[in-house]
Amino acid sequence: MASRTAASSPRIRKKRFMKRKEIPFRSETGCITEILGWSVNDIRVLPYNQLFDKVRFLSEPKQSDLLTCCETMDIDEITENLDLRIPVVRIVVALMPLSFPLIARWLQDKRRREIHFTLFCYLDWINKLPEGDTSRSETLRLVERYLLETDSEAANAAWMAGDLLGDHWPVMESLPVLIRILQLGRYVAGRKAALSGIEIMLNNPNLGLHDRKRLIAAVKEARSHDRSGQLQSTARSMLAKRKFSPAKKQEIAVSEAQASQTVPYNINMVTDWRPSDPRTL
Repeated sequence: MASRTAASSPRIRKKRFMKRKEIPFRSETGCITEILGWSVNDIRVLPYNQLFDKVRFLSEPKQSDLLTCCETMDIDEITENLDLRIPVVRIVVALMPLSFPLIARWLQDKRRREIHFTLFCYLDWINKLPEGDTSRSETLRLVERYLLETDSEAANAAWMAGDLLGDHWPVMESLPVLIRILQLGRYVAGRKAALSGIEIMLNNPNLGLHDRKRLIAAVKEARSHDRSGQLQSTARSMLAKRKFSPAKKQEIAVSEAQASQTVPYNINMVTDWRPSDPRTL
């Protein structure tokens, strides 16, 4: 009897292991539903304030359990499965600052550019916290460090980080960060993303004259001195477009669209191109 048990137990363990690998996050999504009372499909489309408030008012042990649910999910599946990635990222962002270590690990992993993109879609939620909360400055440092070091434009992650700083962050905080990245970014991918963020910020009609001059001066410096000829050309084109009438801008937009076989998001504002719904990528 003993020998039969010893002989069969390895097969039993293997079978259980295989079963767990086939459904790696069913239990974790069940954990999320149990804690929050919503399915992952609900969480994907919930207004940010509903999810944010629910997570923030959980007890500390419940917040910790919820973070564990997200951390133990199969990272490859989160990367590849959009229907899972969006709700998990939304939860992780709502759990800041508790989730900072997990977000930092994700951003350091170059194989997770899709996760990076989705994170940058939602990190502006942190700006809804009361003034004086240190989470916002820590988040800004994370994004700055990412763009200073990123060496890839894969999955549009770097571009979305630039969009986050250029369009979804308080100007007085993000403007100097964008300028620093444009000047000091290690790779052209990060500097290009900063230039894109600056371009978006310059299209803000409420931007003050002093801030506008600072940004244009930084773009002019990049046009003349950046070590990438491609980025110099982009900066030169960006400055030239700002001198044209709306009709001329539209003509340029059509010409560029035909050359690249793409259509600008807003043909009357070619400097504000973006995917029609970036949060679904």
